[in-house]
Amino acid sequence: LLNNVHEQEPALFSTRWVMSYLRGPLTRDHIKDLMEDKKGAKPAAAPKKKAAASTPASATASGRPNLPPVIQQYFAPIYKHISGTVTYHPWLVAGGDVHVMNARYNVSQKGEIAHILAVNEDVGLPVWDEAEVFNFHTDILHTDPEEGAAYIQPGSAILNSKTYNKLDKQYESHVYRTYSLTLLQSKQFKLTSMPGETEGEFRIRLRQAAHEKRDLEMERMRRTYGKKIESLEKQLRTAQQRVDRESDQYTQKKMNTAISVGSSILGMLLGGRTSRTSVSRAARSASSMSKEKRDIERAQQKLADVEARIVEMERLMEDELNNLADKYDPALEELKEVSIRAKKSDILQRYYGILWLPYDHTDDGKVTPLFDEQD
Repeated sequence: LLNNVHEQEPALFSTRWVMSYLRGPLTRDHIKDLMEDKKGAKPAAAPKKKAAASTPASATASGRPNLPPVIQQYFAPIYKHISGTVTYHPWLVAGGDVHVMNARYNVSQKGEIAHILAVNEDVGLPVWDEAEVFNFHTDILHTDPEEGAAYIQPGSAILNSKTYNKLDKQYESHVYRTYSLTLLQSKQFKLTSMPGETEGEFRIRLRQAAHEKRDLEMERMRRTYGKKIESLEKQLRTAQQRVDRESDQYTQKKMNTAISVGSSILGMLLGGRTSRTSVSRAARSASSMSKEKRDIERAQQKLADVEARIVEMERLMEDELNNLADKYDPALEELKEVSIRAKKSDILQRYYGILWLPYDHTDDGKVTPLFDEQD
């Protein structure tokens, strides 16, 4: 039922196409996880996000659990000492090296990556999709546990060797699907940020490139307009010469006419005989002066037109130069994000096991991490 504000009443309609957003494609491991409850297993409880800063409400601390020998154990060093008892929380940890290479963007970046996954009693079957990226010092792989510490018992799911080994095999696939190196790309300047370069640092580099490109464009523009203005200035000089020439001719014609008319009048006053030809010549000289005056006016108008064109050309050049300054402003450009993934063959898992993270449990229920939270 469609209620269109532009129509008088609601209308019925049917769809031709339907798009369904489904997660997929499913892998064999996903299918196995989906079929667990069909095989009689209890459905997995939803893992708690950001559990590194909290503790299960129902968890009970006890002595160090006796884990199967196949499970490797690591202990995070304590950076905050307390007077009471340290309580270790169990997390599944996996990590290694990732090498991202891309010839198109000239990238060859090696880095370390690690994930932790909650595996306490309240969490059901763990999956890497619920894992958190964990930044840490490598000394967690070589630290001994605190004597007399209490421990939160790991969930039974992770103690199952089949589940434990399956998660080990799935980790590299998880990194392949989720890990990517994100770079910023400037389409205008055809530049891409370097790995680890912040947006601010990249825009500073773009600003330098913008200044160089803008200066080059400005120089080209000045040369282009310079040739046009130079041509107009040549026309201006020609027009000015014509005005001067017409003015000189007018002045000379004016003087000759005055002399001719004066001579005729003087001859008449002195009683001399003035020929009809002399009078006619004086009249033609007067008429020619009028024509010379119009020639001067046309030459002056031509001069004014050329001057106006020069002024307009200089204004256009100034506007173009100002527009270039705005055009090459990297602060105004919206940068594009480019994600580069690593090949599976460039992901090397180096360790896997249970990571014990130390916490302080106070009587009022507050839980404080005692390890160095790098992230």
